[in-house]
Amino acid sequence: MRAVELFCGAGGMSRGLAAAGIKIVKAYDVSPAAVANYLHNVGPHAEEADLSRPLSVIPTIMSLAPDVICGGPPCQDYSTAGKGVEGANAELTLAYAVVIAAVRPEWFLMENVPRALTSKTWKEARAILKRAGYGISETKIDCSFYGVPQARHRAIVVGRLGEIDGFIEGAVHTARAAERMTLRKYFYGSRHRGGYFALGAKGRFEDFNLIVNGHLYSRPFKGGRGVRTIDEPLPTVTRTSSEPATDAYLSAPHPADPMPANLVVQPSLRQIQEIQGFPPDWKWVRDKDGRLSKREIRQMIANGVPAPTAKIIGQVLLDRHLARSTPEVEGGFHHWLRQNEGLSVRDARNEVSYVRRARRLLRGRTFSNEALELAALRSSPEFEQLGRQTKSNLATSIGRYRRYLLRNAETVDHRDRRRDDQTQTVDLTELMSGVRSSDYHLVNGATPDDGPSEAYAEISPYETESWGT
Repeated sequence: MRAVELFCGAGGMSRGLAAAGIKIVKAYDVSPAAVANYLHNVGPHAEEADLSRPLSVIPTIMSLAPDVICGGPPCQDYSTAGKGVEGANAELTLAYAVVIAAVRPEWFLMENVPRALTSKTWKEARAILKRAGYGISETKIDCSFYGVPQARHRAIVVGRLGEIDGFIEGAVHTARAAERMTLRKYFYGSRHRGGYFALGAKGRFEDFNLIVNGHLYSRPFKGGRGVRTIDEPLPTVTRTSSEPATDAYLSAPHPADPMPANLVVQPSLRQIQEIQGFPPDWKWVRDKDGRLSKREIRQMIANGVPAPTAKIIGQVLLDRHLARSTPEVEGGFHHWLRQNEGLSVRDARNEVSYVRRARRLLRGRTFSNEALELAALRSSPEFEQLGRQTKSNLATSIGRYRRYLLRNAETVDHRDRRRDDQTQTVDLTELMSGVRSSDYHLVNGATPDDGPSEAYAEISPYETESWGT
């Protein structure tokens, strides 16, 4: 599986996808510092590009024929730490959609803050992608269940040509760990063997001090709690996460702080880097003009996609791409069959089994067009070997499941899928008017990537770390 990444930053997503087994063939970013650090730490395929001008990269990307285009368009205009006013940053989501619609890879993968999914810009970008033929799955995740000790809430959007909407949400939820990764699990659970803390390196003493103290301070946003125990994940990493507590906070701490902020550990930049998924041996280097500030490093860390999280999501995509996984059958289908189709418990159970079997024969595909889905099923070599009654049962079960999904979507779809039928006309010149390259890139954003992490429930309709180079 070959990938091109847009808005690649320093390379967190690329590193994670590569660890999952996906080959990165090109990566683009406007920031010289981000590209320099990508080239030094990830690979030789990054280059500077002004992505407010999609036509400047589309021909090259088309010649590379990627299977997937991935990336996280700048999110400051969507985030709780930003002003929440959609502007130049948000409009780059439209540029991202235009590139995908022009190149038409089989897959796309987008990471952003959850608030982006309710934005006017995403509504327009989504319509572009739907008209290009993509089925779209939108899932909200908490990254502390996906490989890092950080309660970073993110929207993961996956698209595939010809699929039905929601086609891979179940697999993303299934990849979720049973328990959160806490700071203790990361800094102690994987390091206490072999005398790690006793060997004297500065970084190891920092980790030892954190474990002994049991608490740390991370600068909060908008009145959030500053002091955490090591038995919970850190909130979303931002540019200021490693900065010390202010006098104002020390004089008026959050009432839920378990200890005074002046008595706990202040995380080092290296520790924040690891919490965000950058490995301990990651080297921050100067750009081609010899420039690199600590603020830029902090911003690149904060705006990166955690590589362990990207690895897990990448494995979900690769498994489906290679037909190593099939969509789960929603738990409510059995009940729907009994209530709406009048099937007995036994017959409903058999119907669910037929749907699962049909999905395997379809190599995990869930076509948006029913006729194409049935044609693909009937053209499967394994299908041809089956008896006539079994063939009929498989085709019938697929049809029933499609009716269930459509009726269920009409009832519970809180994002109003019908918006996809609206015709959208995009004028690229008007779209990118007033956007300056110095304004929109992740590194140069005026505010950190995201604000305080607030708990929300991840609801799945489906009932049933380490990472390498």
